[in-house]
Amino acid sequence: MSALAVSSGLLGSPLGIPSQVWWGLAVFLMFVTACIGFYEAERERDSKRKVLPDMALEEVVCQIVGVSADRLFDYDNPQKVSDALLDIREKALLGAIDTWGRRDCNSMDLRFYPLDTVDRGSWAFRHIDYLAFMRDRRCALGVASGQPREFRVSDIHMNRDQVDRTWPKKPMRRFNLGWPVRKAAA
Repeated sequence: MSALAVSSGLLGSPLGIPSQVWWGLAVFLMFVTACIGFYEAERERDSKRKVLPDMALEEVVCQIVGVSADRLFDYDNPQKVSDALLDIREKALLGAIDTWGRRDCNSMDLRFYPLDTVDRGSWAFRHIDYLAFMRDRRCALGVASGQPREFRVSDIHMNRDQVDRTWPKKPMRRFNLGWPVRKAAA
């Protein structure tokens, strides 16, 4: 395009189209090429990015429910929190999110145990108990009845990018403007 614009300018006569149009097309194509190159570089960088455990279980539940940590157990959220814990288990079992935890430790000694990956298949017989989560936000994973008790896993973490893709952020609810009197079940 640039060559056509230069030759059109040197000859003094337009080659079917004025030289300004050739220059405009040349600039536009350079812009498109730069955008494609930037996109390809970003995609390659993302593919090489290491997946790290940078989001605690409590943050994930807060993002799924759409409330802040201090409002997590308000009167209208228990079922939402329970559903979020089940959804986390399902997504971890399906491999949509990676999970990490601290093995065989109690909540007093967490700093002495490094985070280790929680095997995707172990979510088939492990779960996050709602009541244990209410007592301690870094609770241990429970084991379903009749399943082997291999090891205890506490302080579950996930990757923020995976969590954001799986459960996009909801705006935080600040006020409950609902009617204060609930109808009795008929």
